[in-house]
Amino acid sequence: YVLRGPDLDQLQVYADEMLAHARRVEGTVDCNMTLETGQPEYNVEINRDRAADFGVNVADIANALRLLVGDLQVGTYEEAGEQYEVHIRGVDSIRTSIRALEDVTVVSMRGQQVRLSDVVSVTRGSGPVTIQRLARQRQVTVYCNTRQGFSEAKIITAIEAGWDSKPRDSAYKSGFAGRSKELAH
Repeated sequence: YVLRGPDLDQLQVYADEMLAHARRVEGTVDCNMTLETGQPEYNVEINRDRAADFGVNVADIANALRLLVGDLQVGTYEEAGEQYEVHIRGVDSIRTSIRALEDVTVVSMRGQQVRLSDVVSVTRGSGPVTIQRLARQRQVTVYCNTRQGFSEAKIITAIEAGWDSKPRDSAYKSGFAGRSKELAH
């Protein structure tokens, strides 16, 4: 059962409800969902007023963070007729420490070095391991197997009734995929 919508936190609430419902449906086994959370992450919030006071461009802050934490393609390398992308990123000791990230400096429009801690706040958090999308909407799939001797069509009807039993925000859509989609019709 595929759930789609704009907000991952709300999708998780709906997916948790659907997963609990699917587990209660007679004839289901091995129920689970594709959304896995708990991936450690840093949340960085730029204080735009302070950045403006220091003369620091928000794009420069974003680029510095992208280089340090993500990676940045800086060129290509060719060898024996094969072309390879060259990427750089910060060393682990900077990427895994809030204090080290905050100590990184960016150059202001006035030519001064400004520490990130002067213009951003960094907090630890956790997020999804991956984010799946379909038609530019975030999606989570709730899935299960059918026990031998049970009707998949009846299980599909019961699972869909679980979604239909509660009012939902209209920005969130749901439906079956794959073989279940064919059986639902």
